[in-house]
Amino acid sequence: MAQGMLGLGTQGAAGLSQANIDKLKASERAAKVAPIENNLAKWEEEVGAVNSIKGKVSELLSSMRAFDLYSPRDNAFEQMAAQTQGTSANFEAMEGATVDPGNTNVEIKQVATKDVYQTKLISDIDALIHPETKPPEEPTKPEMPKEPEAPDTANSTYGIPNSQQAYDNYEKALKQYKEDTKQYEADMEQYAVDMEAFKLEMMKHDKFMADKQTEFNMNLAMKPRMIISVGDQTHEFDTFGKTYRDLYEEMNAIEGLDVSIARVTRDESRIAIKSEGTGTENALTVSQNNVDMGFGPEDKNYHVVTARDMIVNVDGIDYQNSSNKIEVKEGLSMTAVEEGRASINVTRDDSAIIPAIDDFVNNYNALVEEINNNTTNPESPIRDRSNLRMMMSQIKDILMQGYGADGQNNLFVNGFSFDRFGKLTVDHAQLSGQISTNYRDIKEMFVGDPRNLTQGVGTKMTEFLDSLDGFDGALNLYDSSLNTRKESLEREKESAIDRLDQKYTDLAAQYAAYTDVISRMESSFQGFQNMIRG
Repeated sequence: MAQGMLGLGTQGAAGLSQANIDKLKASERAAKVAPIENNLAKWEEEVGAVNSIKGKVSELLSSMRAFDLYSPRDNAFEQMAAQTQGTSANFEAMEGATVDPGNTNVEIKQVATKDVYQTKLISDIDALIHPETKPPEEPTKPEMPKEPEAPDTANSTYGIPNSQQAYDNYEKALKQYKEDTKQYEADMEQYAVDMEAFKLEMMKHDKFMADKQTEFNMNLAMKPRMIISVGDQTHEFDTFGKTYRDLYEEMNAIEGLDVSIARVTRDESRIAIKSEGTGTENALTVSQNNVDMGFGPEDKNYHVVTARDMIVNVDGIDYQNSSNKIEVKEGLSMTAVEEGRASINVTRDDSAIIPAIDDFVNNYNALVEEINNNTTNPESPIRDRSNLRMMMSQIKDILMQGYGADGQNNLFVNGFSFDRFGKLTVDHAQLSGQISTNYRDIKEMFVGDPRNLTQGVGTKMTEFLDSLDGFDGALNLYDSSLNTRKESLEREKESAIDRLDQKYTDLAAQYAAYTDVISRMESSFQGFQNMIRG
């Protein structure tokens, strides 16, 4: 086969064109796209490094909360142990309060009680209190009988397929209907007579009730009622025409009263009337007028419990209170249970302080090491190292500040120091001695004191570390910068690939055109050779 003017056949030209395109594209991709992909890989490494730093910051923050003045949990310096004796009182630390160490002795001389009254025995709680007020019963109207339906032979309503049987049953039912109708008419005549009698009785009853109300209005002393005083409030409950349950519901709706129905035997109940609160300031006065509820002068045992105040001696001082609960010292309340003696001894539990400090120091040093590795190591993927150095400088400034009311106390006169790598070390012996002898000063240095309006190193550090993930926080801004950089790199990569693909698509089209031209030239040259040979 002839090789053509250029020594290339059609297939040779096409093969050479595609090989050239692939080589050129691969070479240019390595120069223009691969560097962007490398930057994206480094971005992933940088994100991992930043997340590792954020994890160390979070661990430090968690350990510093043990020294946060505003923590909802007790800080490391507020751990207390308590030992109680006696069953006459219960002691409870008030939420959010700090209880000072010390012993508290109480003697319950009298427990506060509620006023409790009870009515006479009641056999039917739904019966009228005054039986004479019961209205006459209205007679029951007879029910009209229903006429039976004629049977349908095609579809018997009696369910009997034999139509003759259906008619027989119908005749029987019709006969019974006529008898029932006759009886109904007789009953209706009697009902009319009974209704007239009922109306007369009802008129008498209404007149009786109206006359009684007029009598009560003219002479209040005759009005049947219950009278209950709660503090300086007096309430009257009309009993005329009401059931015992009606009276209970009215009384129970009054503020300051706790009323209930108590079943005391299988067939009998009482209405129990209690003051809502204990003490003499919540005492009740219960009386009756022209009604028998069991509170008359001849009745006994209706005032079951008399309201009393609690009387307690706390560390030699007598207190009288309407409630059984009082605050016996700042942050510590006591609830009286029974007469007798009880005590509580509150001691400071310092066992959690040193472990909490060690946890803070270890987490701080772990953060220092993480930051050092990422700001001094040339292989670190971290790009913005200056902001990380600034963050650590701010943390270090908090550690080195002066604390206390005069601002003269600091970590480094109490056993702390930095080593040559910037890590904290603690002299436990010196620090433990300071906690024993200068407890309040050490607590104020670590936590702060709201009475002196001071914040300690733990409170300030917690606020700063919390802010790092805030809107303007260094770590949050770093995250935003990383996300922006990734979006930019991805757009740059996509654009570079698009340009490269377009360029070599155009180049492939040019090579295809060259191949066609070469093929035509080779064909013409072959014809010319044939003419010469001929």
